[in-house]
Amino acid sequence: MNKAHAHANTGPRLVAWEVTRNCNLNCVHCRAAASRGPYTGELGTEKCLEILKQIAAAGQPIVILTGGEPLLRQDIFELAKHGTGLGLRMVMAANGTLITSEMAGSMKSSGIQRVSISLDGPDASTHDRFRQVQGAFEGSIRGIEELKKTGIEFQINTDHHTAQRGPGSGDARPRRKARSSRAPYLPAGPHRTGQGYDQSGNQCRAV
Repeated sequence: MNKAHAHANTGPRLVAWEVTRNCNLNCVHCRAAASRGPYTGELGTEKCLEILKQIAAAGQPIVILTGGEPLLRQDIFELAKHGTGLGLRMVMAANGTLITSEMAGSMKSSGIQRVSISLDGPDASTHDRFRQVQGAFEGSIRGIEELKKTGIEFQINTDHHTAQRGPGSGDARPRRKARSSRAPYLPAGPHRTGQGYDQSGNQCRAV
């Protein structure tokens, strides 16, 4: 578990849970990257279900299933469904590239109420360079479209870094029109991966 933000009267109101470190991307800012995995020794299903029960006993927080890439866990929808059954608000932070129509349907049926997708540049060139996987930008856009079709709320997270800025560019916000009317571009995400420098010396900071 990453962190819980305590609330004076009702216990934790937000839990960001890194359910896996495995990922299919290789982002320059993140310790959980494809080039560093796969990771072994992660918690099994039964232990995760037990943790969800403990969370529910402490309060009724929003539980963010994150990683790594949470959709790489084969039991992720079992965990989401169990949390939903316990009265927890289950949401997910994903990179979007693995979200197909079938995957979005499973999100919906398991009770995932909102998904955050990361876009780290206004175009494929910037985003894919940051994620170090060609096609990552288009994959994320396709994933967002599937969420829209399924009726799942989403938000867009980003990391602000100098590599986003080309000559004369004062605004690095993604401008693709795959946005939810209820959840427009949001520069703040549910959790932060920190601040550092990529291999080219570009400073990057989660915002």
